[in-house]
Amino acid sequence: CNRCVGACPTRAIGYATAEDGVLNVRQPVMRFRIGWCDMCGGDPRCIAACPTGALAPFDPEADKIGVAVVDEGECELFGVSGHCSAPCVDACEWGALRIDEQGRLVVDEERCNGCGACENVCVAGSYGGYAASGKRGVNIKPWKGGDGR
Repeated sequence: CNRCVGACPTRAIGYATAEDGVLNVRQPVMRFRIGWCDMCGGDPRCIAACPTGALAPFDPEADKIGVAVVDEGECELFGVSGHCSAPCVDACEWGALRIDEQGRLVVDEERCNGCGACENVCVAGSYGGYAASGKRGVNIKPWKGGDGR
C-alpha cells in the first residue's frame, strides 16, 4: 500500500524500480541517497502507518536496518584525490565511522545500525559521472541478521 513511503519524514523510504527486479517494482525500499532513517525519535512513523504488520517494531540499539560498507573504488579517501572532508563521519550519530591512520574510512559494524545518514551525505558519486556506478563511497548493505551480514 506504500503508506510507509508517505509517512517517512526524512524520505528514506522510496519505491523499488525495475533495477531492483521486476517482481519488486513499486515495493517500498530504503533510498539513502534521498534521505536517512532517524528512527523518528523512537516512534517510527513507517511502522505506525503500516496496516498489515509488514514492518515490525525494533530496537535501534540492538537491531539493524543494514550496515555501512565502504566502496574503495568510489570513496574519495581511497582514490587519487584523497581530499574528502568525510561528512559521513560527522553524520554518523552512532559513532560507527572513523578515519584510520592512513586517512581512509573505516566502519565499525558492531556500532552501525544502517540508518543511512553516511550514504546520504557522501559526496562521491553525488554529482554523477561517466562511470555511472550508482554507488557512493559508503553504501548501506541490507542486514540479514546474525552471521548472515
